[in-house]
Amino acid sequence: IFFRLNAKMVKQKAPTSKAPEWGSFPLDHFAECRHTIESYMKCLKENDYIAPYCRKEVKEYMQCRMDKGLMAPEPIENLGLPDEKMDPRWMEERKKILQTISKTNNGMEWFAYQKERQRLFSIEVEATAQPSGSAAGKP
Repeated sequence: IFFRLNAKMVKQKAPTSKAPEWGSFPLDHFAECRHTIESYMKCLKENDYIAPYCRKEVKEYMQCRMDKGLMAPEPIENLGLPDEKMDPRWMEERKKILQTISKTNNGMEWFAYQKERQRLFSIEVEATAQPSGSAAGKP
């Protein structure tokens, strides 16, 4: 029995791996772009860890990597990063929700608080998925 199981295992093909789209590039071992990473982390903290608000910092980091030879030079537009600006209506909705959370957080139950944060996140996802001019029918 052991031989039969072993023979079946040998005949199976190993899974094939796919190379990364952009190839491999060296890590920033010497912290040459540390200042841009710190700027990004600060931006995330200031924006309640909602990444779309820190697109400018991501672009600065990618540019730093290219400038320091840590990745192949490429126009920023070709890296697939969304536009830095978001639709102002989504920004207003976010502001309203954050005000609601900050006003009621002291007496609000934890689950209700998390539900409101989830609603904010879903708005962010929608805003990121749509170009800035195509959200005309949204509140």
